[in-house]
This record gives sequence, structure tokens and C-alpha cells, in this order.
Amino acid sequence: MSFIRRIQLCIICLICSAVSNKTMALSGALRGCFMLCVLFLYMRGADALDVDQNTLAHIITYIQKTFSPGADVQYAVAINIPAQKCAAGFFPDQDKEFLAGNDPKTVKDCLNKRDIYESKTMIGAMPKNNAHSESRLLRRVGTGKSPMENLLNQQNDSCVVFYTYNSPCLGTCLCGSSKYSILNLLKIFQNHQGPEAFAFKKIFGSESRKQRRECFAKVNKEIRLYCCITGECKACFNEGSFSKVC
Repeated sequence: MSFIRRIQLCIICLICSAVSNKTMALSGALRGCFMLCVLFLYMRGADALDVDQNTLAHIITYIQKTFSPGADVQYAVAINIPAQKCAAGFFPDQDKEFLAGNDPKTVKDCLNKRDIYESKTMIGAMPKNNAHSESRLLRRVGTGKSPMENLLNQQNDSCVVFYTYNSPCLGTCLCGSSKYSILNLLKIFQNHQGPEAFAFKKIFGSESRKQRRECFAKVNKEIRLYCCITGECKACFNEGSFSKVC
């Protein structure tokens, strides 16, 4: 659950609690039930907004195997799928409808031409000129919406997985002053109500671990960040600790 969503829930709880204490209209038993409901909603919200890590690993493996435009090349894709397909126990290989309509050859050809691939369930790009693949998917062109905005607008309570082969670079994409920085662009995920994850496979760059932690934390504030290697995904941040794989 994002920091902002946690704050919103806390505010609601505080308001309701204040009203209850002021009016004394609720009995002790009813207030107890109210607090249990709040706890239930909090737990459900956390579950709903976090992609199951094992399922995320299956999804990333499927993306790499099916849509990668080449070996050890940088590309980024984002998918929009029903929320239940990000829950525990889902296996993309066993679902014939998973990302149906996205022909692998068409996707690969589009990426290798350095065009942006767009459908209702998937977008993708490789770097082009000075624009990195993540930036190309997140940035608006002219007065239109960005590919990521169009994807998110398909369904607000769905599951969105944003995958980039290499981690976002610190100098251009994250902590630098480049016009191609994606930090402000990641704020669009704040309005999305379903599960979401931002995953990468390889660490890009030679910056120190301290620098990565500082910059990756800015990403994690907007959308939870994961490192996915050898069929396993690990969250980069857990209760303040920074994972060794990140």
C-alpha cells in the first residue's frame, strides 16, 4: 500500500474516531466492531494493493520468455490485467487468455523498430535517441496522454505491472536533473486503485548502494519496487530495510 493511501485511511479512521468520542453515541461494543472493521479494511487494502511476489515472478518470467526483443537488451513493458491474476496461485502459462491479443512477433518487431507498442492490455518500448524506454512509456507526446496513462485508463481497479529489463538509471531517470527524469511521471500511479508493481531484472550503473537506496526509495514511494531474477521477485523495501538484491 502506498504511503499516500495509508495516510488517507488513517485520516478517515481519525475522523470517525473523533466523531464517536465526541458524541458518545456509539456503545462500547459498537465502537469495538467499528475498529475491527477498520482493521479489516486496512488489511484487505494492503492485500489488494500488493502483487503476490510469487505470482509477480511468474508474470515477469512469462514476459521475458514471450516478448523480449533480444538477449540482454534494454526494453520496458507495462501490462494491465484483471486484479485476480496478480493474486497468489496464478500461473500465466496455464491461462490461455493471459495477454491474449498481443502477438509476440508483432510486439518484438515493433520494439526493435524503436516504435512504441500499444494495446489495451500492454505497452512497450526500447530506448530511442536520448529517451530511455521507461521515459517513453510514461511521458506525454504533445497534448495527448502518455502510453501509461492510456493503459491505466483502461481499468482503474486492475493489476498493473511495469517491467524494465535494467533498473532505471540514477543519473537520467531518477536522481538527476535530466528532462527525461521519470520521478514526477510515476505519480500517475497514485490514482490507480488496483494492485501494482514496478519490477526490474538487472542493476544498471555503478553507483554506490547508498545512492541506489536513496534514489530507489523515491520510486518506491509512488509504486512498490521489486527486483526479479532467476524466477524470484523480492521487494526492494520492506519496513524500511533495503533488500540486498537491489
